[in-house]
Amino acid sequence: MRFGLTARVVTTVVALAVGVVAVDALVTRWAFQARFLSYVSEQERDSLERLAETMAAFHDEEGSLSGLSEPHTMLRVLRRAFVAESRRGSRRMHTNWDNAPSDVPRLTVTLADGTEVLSASEGLPAHAERIQRAVEVDGAIIATLTLVPARELARERDQRFVRDHFAAIAWIAAAAAAVASIVGFLLARRTIVPIQAVAAGARTLADGRYDLVLEASRSDEIGGLARDFNSLARTLEATAEARALGR
Repeated sequence: MRFGLTARVVTTVVALAVGVVAVDALVTRWAFQARFLSYVSEQERDSLERLAETMAAFHDEEGSLSGLSEPHTMLRVLRRAFVAESRRGSRRMHTNWDNAPSDVPRLTVTLADGTEVLSASEGLPAHAERIQRAVEVDGAIIATLTLVPARELARERDQRFVRDHFAAIAWIAAAAAAVASIVGFLLARRTIVPIQAVAAGARTLADGRYDLVLEASRSDEIGGLARDFNSLARTLEATAEARALGR
């Protein structure tokens, strides 16, 4: 299939617009997810602080943390620590609070004697980044909290937010393609119509008609081409008249 100059200009402009939007979308996606995960990580650091405070309060109430080895007790402490976040719909460290504490992902609770009352080491990379927070009472460390930061969005609400964000980018890309098509068509027509006039004028000159005058008001190269054409037409007309007089 043969494509005219108009189609080529429009295709080039649309491809350039879509390409720019696509590259921008990829960069935006990478930067957005990195920033969003950083935000989630900061939220989890705050949650870890609250858990440490709750465990210290539990120690003051019970005299020790040994009771945390019981799943229901561990779950009760977790609920106390994160109940405020739960009411706001924020579940940074929980999959389901109605399940056992072993279902809490990425969090390990280690007592001062080395006992892990909650472990999330299974299934996690050995080289994964870890955030630690010591639980202290009267200056003594009674436990250590270890959290592996999230590397992907686990909550449906967060995932939906990201999907909506990139759906908006897709709509922007579609709009950019539509606008580029219109702009490309207008640009092509503005460039091609004068060139077509010059081509038609050249055929007129070839037929021996030299009285044609093209529109030459443009200040760009196309206007210069039209002026050169008009000058050529006048020269040919003068030459033809001179020849006619010489006969």
